[in-house]
Amino acid sequence: MIGAGWVQNGKVLLDDDARRAAYKVVWNAQLGAERLKGMELGVDEQRALYRFYLTHPHASEIQRLAYEAMRKRATNAEECQKANAEEHLDMEQWRIEKIRRLGELDPTYPTGYALGVAYYRTGRLEQSIESFKDWIVKHPDGPYALRARNHLKAAVTAFGPT
Repeated sequence: MIGAGWVQNGKVLLDDDARRAAYKVVWNAQLGAERLKGMELGVDEQRALYRFYLTHPHASEIQRLAYEAMRKRATNAEECQKANAEEHLDMEQWRIEKIRRLGELDPTYPTGYALGVAYYRTGRLEQSIESFKDWIVKHPDGPYALRARNHLKAAVTAFGPT
């Protein structure tokens, strides 16, 4: 949890709901009970855990160690910035995977919209544009429609017309 950045100044960042859900995941994994009926996370528990995941993304442990080594070996600011930028992209990719998984678990989650934002953050503008267009077609008047249109304009401006 420390390596993932989920502990700061000795304090675990998970709120009570996310902490309970995370504990249940680990407990079930230790017992091999993940697939037993009644032991799986409920929808609200999944939402709590994924809310935390999406607001606290991280690269994998191996990648974090590699980026730390890159920064230690860096001889100038540009090399450090490159390691930071690559780590940021890996964090966003991790977030994309969590968005997809949450969308599978919770059909009420605005997966297409969230993917559009995440793709935009990683510079995958063409995928971002497609996600926002798809979201707008499926939800022309929904709660994220205006935001999706604005994000779409930003992605198109950055990428160019499609």
